[in-house]
Amino acid sequence: MRHLIPLVGFLFFCVNLVAAPLVSISGPVELVGDGCTPSDSDSVVSSDRTSLSVLFSQFSASAEDVVRHRRTKRSCAIRVPLRVASGYRIRVRTADYRGFVQLETKSVGRIATRVSLRDRHGKRHSRFSKNVSKGPKSEEVFLNPSLSVAMKDCGGNVELTFHQQVLLRLKSRQETGGVALDSFDFTTDPLLSPHLSLERCSR
Repeated sequence: MRHLIPLVGFLFFCVNLVAAPLVSISGPVELVGDGCTPSDSDSVVSSDRTSLSVLFSQFSASAEDVVRHRRTKRSCAIRVPLRVASGYRIRVRTADYRGFVQLETKSVGRIATRVSLRDRHGKRHSRFSKNVSKGPKSEEVFLNPSLSVAMKDCGGNVELTFHQQVLLRLKSRQETGGVALDSFDFTTDPLLSPHLSLERCSR
């Protein structure tokens, strides 16, 4: 029995060591922009700090908001602080977006995403992707844009930012419709989703 207690403690330590995520969300997530004000959006981080979900209630570009030039847009920046385990570097490949597009003939809707990584030296690496829809169209949309931006540093703290923008361009002021994003999901565990990949740093 005397030998069993230290063994159980050692096994418990090993299980926790293996289960520790190699990439985790290390601090508060910030939402900045007219598409994700505090009263119109909410973010939730999982208990293991590896998954982020954001819900939007007013992230839309609507014909009702058009004032001039027959176009309107809204944006949101999601800032996610990450902690990467020593000996690894990350590549952010995509994220999941859900929304809705309702366009009349000749109207155009666009959902654009720019992802950027800033390392501990202040260097920023970014990629841009956009999805353009032309009317007539009325449908739900599920997007996982191809982004593929990598950090060069090994381990440490990284600032990850997703910049989103929805835009609506009308042919005439009499048209109706809009473009909206309802949710955003991102996971740092490469075994659970293709959002992020890991590679070991060469010695």
